[in-house]
Amino acid sequence: MLAAFLLFPHGMRAQNSAPPVVATPVPDANGIISRASVIPDRMPLFPTVPSDPDAATWERNPQSAFSKAKTQQKPMLLLFTAQWNPLCKDLSSEVFSSKTFNLYAKKNLIICYLDFPHDPLDSPDALRQLKEKFKVRGLPVLLVFDPQGHVIHQATGYRSGRPVDYFNALKKVCDDQLVELKQKRQMQVAKGYREWKNAKGKPFFALFTHRDATTITLKSAAGEIWKIKIATLSPADQAFALSFPAQQASKK
Repeated sequence: MLAAFLLFPHGMRAQNSAPPVVATPVPDANGIISRASVIPDRMPLFPTVPSDPDAATWERNPQSAFSKAKTQQKPMLLLFTAQWNPLCKDLSSEVFSSKTFNLYAKKNLIICYLDFPHDPLDSPDALRQLKEKFKVRGLPVLLVFDPQGHVIHQATGYRSGRPVDYFNALKKVCDDQLVELKQKRQMQVAKGYREWKNAKGKPFFALFTHRDATTITLKSAAGEIWKIKIATLSPADQAFALSFPAQQASKK
């Protein structure tokens, strides 16, 4: 299920305004990944292993992207683009294919793009629903979300030949969000949160609550309760989890 996320006018959090629009689950997420590959060329499609060590990887399924942003507590970019649109091509070739953007995104962001056909009637239902939900008019449009799924910035269109201006404005928004997330993380670390890793080395940030013989229960930074098999953790985190006494399941 696509996590609920909010949209506010001009990408800002609303203050004393009407109730925000809340996104509803997309019923056909597979429709989003049925289109052919589109620019930016530098960034391979997930889960292709990039041949360019500096290349970041674009998600094609927003459900997966939102989940990663929430788990990893990172800002997320959602790009509405099209391979037939000249401005979309310029934006991708001038900004998203640059080494500067790739290095920044790879370290700090979760990124996802949606490729729209020239004829709107050819768009899968899931694409149309997302476009309508976020009131996207024209292409390209880039939305920046915080890890909770709130839109904090919207960039509509692109001025060809001005990649530095576009990137600097985007980086300012993301840097501000990263500072906010770092401050929140420091407060959570003081409460016992820590970074864990699974057996594949993928990190996630959570608070230990308890364990039984085979399962550990954690609380995510967003307040969700995760039950994870201890055997799926990294060796170091398995040892850390097993250092806590096991609790028997309560009997009713």
